[in-house]
Amino acid sequence: MAYKFRPKGARISRTRAVGIAYGQEVRALGLSAFVHHLDVSFIYRKQIPTIDPTDVTHWHETERMFRELITGANAKEVTLALPEEFFYTTILRLPLAPEKDIQSLVELHLENHIPNVRGQFTTECTILARHAESMIVRALVRRTALHAEYARYITAHKPTGVTLESSLTALARAVVHKDDTRQVMLLNIGTHMTEVAIVAYGVTVFTATVGYGGKEVISHIHEVTQISEHEIAQLLSSQGVSTRGPHKTFHKALLLALSPIVDAAKSMLLHWGAHTKEVELRPECNTLFVAGTHAYIQGLPEFLSRSLTIDASWADVWQGTHLAEGAVPPLPLREALGFGVAIGATLKYLVKD
Repeated sequence: MAYKFRPKGARISRTRAVGIAYGQEVRALGLSAFVHHLDVSFIYRKQIPTIDPTDVTHWHETERMFRELITGANAKEVTLALPEEFFYTTILRLPLAPEKDIQSLVELHLENHIPNVRGQFTTECTILARHAESMIVRALVRRTALHAEYARYITAHKPTGVTLESSLTALARAVVHKDDTRQVMLLNIGTHMTEVAIVAYGVTVFTATVGYGGKEVISHIHEVTQISEHEIAQLLSSQGVSTRGPHKTFHKALLLALSPIVDAAKSMLLHWGAHTKEVELRPECNTLFVAGTHAYIQGLPEFLSRSLTIDASWADVWQGTHLAEGAVPPLPLREALGFGVAIGATLKYLVKD
C-alpha cells in the first residue's frame, strides 16, 4: 500500500489528512501518513442540533466548529462529507450525441421522474461507454442546502486544502476496495436520513436517500409502545430484532419501524436488477454492508439477510486504512460504524489511486 505526501527518502511523513462527517452527530478523524502505514492521530465526536442553514445563529455555531476542526487538525488536506438532502444516481442508455448536449438529454429524460429537475437540482453526467448508436451515461442528481452553504463558505474564506463530497461517496471509499469486482450494496443509517447505494467494480453507480433514520425508528416505537426513548435505545442494543427478548410489543413495533429502510433497500435492488443490462452486467448484488451513526441494532444484519435474501454484515469501516491490528482505535462497534464516512473522507487524499 502506498500513500501520498511521502517525501522522497524520508522514513516518516508528518503529513495529516482529516475527514469530517457532518450530520446531527459530527464525526472527524485524522490520519498521519508514515512510509508504509497510517496511524490515527485524533478522533472527534460531537452532537449538535439538527442543521438548519436558514438559522443564522445555528449556522455561525456550525461554522465555528468547522473552523476549529480545520485549524486544530493542522492537516494538509481536509475533506468535508455531507449528507445529501436528495442524492440520486442512475444509469441511462441514450442516443449518441455531442458532449455539449448530454446534460440536456439527461435532464429531459429525468424530468419524467423528478419534477423541476432543471430548476431545483444539480445534475452531473459521466459517460461510461459509447457504442455504435448509443452511449451509457451515469447521471447524478443532488439537492443539498448544506453543500451550497459550505461551498459559499469555502469560496469566501478559501481554507487551504478543503474539499466537499457526499457522505455516501466517502463511505464507499472506506468499506469497498476500488479493485473489488463484486456488486455491493451500502446502507448508511443516520440520525434523520438513510442512504442506500450500489457499488459495482469499485464505482458507485446507484444511490438514493430516504428521509427516515434512527430517530424516526425510536419515535415510531415510542408512539406504539409508550416505552421511554432511553429504554428503547437500550433495547435496540440488547434485544434488537430478536424474538427471544422479553419485550414482544417492542419487537413488533421495531419490525414496523424498520420497514421504510427495508423497503428502500428492496427498491434499490429491484432498480439495479432492471438496469444492469445497460452496463452489460448480471444483477448479482449479493453483499450488503451496514454502517451509520444509528445503524447498531442487535441482529440487524441477520434480519436484513432474511428480508432481502442477501449476505448482510456490519461494514468493516477500518479496512481501507490498513492499520496494524494494535493501531485500530478500541471503539465499540456501535461507535465505529458511525465513523465510516469520516474515515472514507480522510482517505480521499491520503491513499494513492
